[in-house]
Amino acid sequence: MKRVLACVDGSEPSLRAGRLAHELATALGAELTFVYVARPSLAPADAPWVDQLNRDELSHGAKVISEAVAALGIAALTVSSRVLLGTPAETIAELATSEGFELVVVGSTGKNAVKRILLGSVADRLIHACTVPVLVVR
Repeated sequence: MKRVLACVDGSEPSLRAGRLAHELATALGAELTFVYVARPSLAPADAPWVDQLNRDELSHGAKVISEAVAALGIAALTVSSRVLLGTPAETIAELATSEGFELVVVGSTGKNAVKRILLGSVADRLIHACTVPVLVVR
């Protein structure tokens, strides 16, 4: 295994996923990339503030990744990062496939079936959308 993708959103489950992804990548001598996917603004596309909202979301994502790397005690130079705009599960699946990642690691809050139906679950959708193996960490 040469490339591992760790999905982070600032939550405790995503930090656990990042920690495990780092341990796996280190043990396997694999490249580790952290990814944060920001949802695009729901405002009308022609609204003058949409571009700024999206830039703010991307900036927030970069901050989330740097905080995760620091919280995990990982040397920032040993990992790469990507901050993208889109629907999280589909964007992560596309990134994993198009850039040749061999494993995607994502955290899960362990929602029950009713909460998953009502609120959705990125991990659940990612398992179904991604052609690359997905490791869900609870």
